[in-house]
Amino acid sequence: YVRSNSADVELGLVALAFPIDGSLGYANPTRSEIPVNRWGKIEYVYQSPTSEIIPALQVAVPAYAPSGVKIVYIDTLQIEPYTMPDAAPINMIGDNTFNNVNWMLIGLNPNSFLPGGNIPGIVSLTTGKNQQGVKLQLSPNQLAAHVALYSDRADLPAMVFGGVDVKREYGDSGMLAYVVTDGEQSLGYFLHVEYIPTYEFKRILFGGNFEIPNKQISPIGVVQLGGPDVSASVVIDNLELFTGIDTTPTPIPPTPTATPIPVIPLQTISIAIPNLPQGANPLEMVLIPDGMFTMGSPDNEQERDSDEGPQHQVTITKPFYMGKYEITQAQWQAVMGSNPAKNYGEGYNYPVYYVNWYDCAWFCNKLSEMEGLTKVYNESTWEADMNENGYRLPTEAEWEYACRAGSETRFYWGDDLNHTVIMSYSWYGGNNNTAGPKEIGLNLPNAFGLFDLSGNVYEWCQDKYDSNYYSISPTQNPVNIQMNQTTIIRGGDWHSDAKLCRSADRAGYYTNNAGYDVGFRVYRAQ
Repeated sequence: YVRSNSADVELGLVALAFPIDGSLGYANPTRSEIPVNRWGKIEYVYQSPTSEIIPALQVAVPAYAPSGVKIVYIDTLQIEPYTMPDAAPINMIGDNTFNNVNWMLIGLNPNSFLPGGNIPGIVSLTTGKNQQGVKLQLSPNQLAAHVALYSDRADLPAMVFGGVDVKREYGDSGMLAYVVTDGEQSLGYFLHVEYIPTYEFKRILFGGNFEIPNKQISPIGVVQLGGPDVSASVVIDNLELFTGIDTTPTPIPPTPTATPIPVIPLQTISIAIPNLPQGANPLEMVLIPDGMFTMGSPDNEQERDSDEGPQHQVTITKPFYMGKYEITQAQWQAVMGSNPAKNYGEGYNYPVYYVNWYDCAWFCNKLSEMEGLTKVYNESTWEADMNENGYRLPTEAEWEYACRAGSETRFYWGDDLNHTVIMSYSWYGGNNNTAGPKEIGLNLPNAFGLFDLSGNVYEWCQDKYDSNYYSISPTQNPVNIQMNQTTIIRGGDWHSDAKLCRSADRAGYYTNNAGYDVGFRVYRAQ
């Protein structure tokens, strides 16, 4: 139950942890600390089974909270909306089945947003420009956490939404939220974003039927469209609560199965890295033939971004070896002496992450030395001699050529317009229910026999990012070496929206940033 330091401002949805006994009755509740904005700490509120509390639905949580969680409802105090002069209201109305609250995106400022990504299973992190919006759902059997949006104004309440997992980019306390309507512009909430840490209400699985009679929930916040501030409200009408708890599980429809892509028989080599622990996968590389392909996406491709055009023919003039998998944590540790990956997917055969571009270039040089090859990167300037025979990061063109493997569709397995096949090929926000990547090679490969080019972790490339580069790109072996602060990452990641896992999707990431969702694979000349 969220309460601000202002006594007359409260919100009425509450999520508290209750041990669940055999009768599914209430026991002594557990109080939980929830992060709050700069005003200070949220007050603790204890709940007990009184006449004012209506029993709610049972939910399940992971092993770190084996006792379970219940959500209870308390009458909502009406919040007086704050409206600037000459403002117009913007209403986002939920339906009567407690399924859809509003259309909503959560991300950084669209003008400075760098990599895309997916808030697992629910909401996309995109630029927020010219989007139709992504539905924020509070539905039965939906994995969820809780989001709190805090106003910069001390006289406005915090807004708390259940039913969304949030990635907090870079730990930036000034992060903004965006609400996207069916119009052509985003509405920027001038509200700080906080989230409940992973050990509190991390995953809540809604179950059973529930309604609350004659109640309205109306969080109020200030948004800005162009210049003037306006008020916005989220209203959920006609909710009724059934007093019993339906513990019958909702049947889960079968996942569509994909027919594996025929894999072209190509030469594969295994690189012996000293000191790899037992059980760790060796570094395998596939010999990719030279050839020509169409790079980028057509103007009419569903979910494309403008930086994917214009489409243009590119020729890769020489065969090359490409990592069959992303570089793993065990391989990184064997070469570099330590493992930077922590807090998310951890293990010998999980992809390494928390590595910036320079780290990856250094890894390539050290691996080249181990193999008796000539280093590609000058370790003073980090310029690359692309003619040397050592390991390096693939160029953006080499990456897309290897990813497409002869395909011209949105994904390397097909257009998959309804995203029904992607989960057989990719770990992304729609099928990854844990915070972090998966072990390499668990999904199906592309036609070149390469794994996880879609999803799992973004992959560093050699090129600098330029949204207009395709209009000036050479037609043979292009590589963008212009000096700027962002470098290409490709492929999407474990919490990405499906569209960010398309073969043509591009993103730029600060070169010295080491993200929990960015790794790499290596290139070597034949």
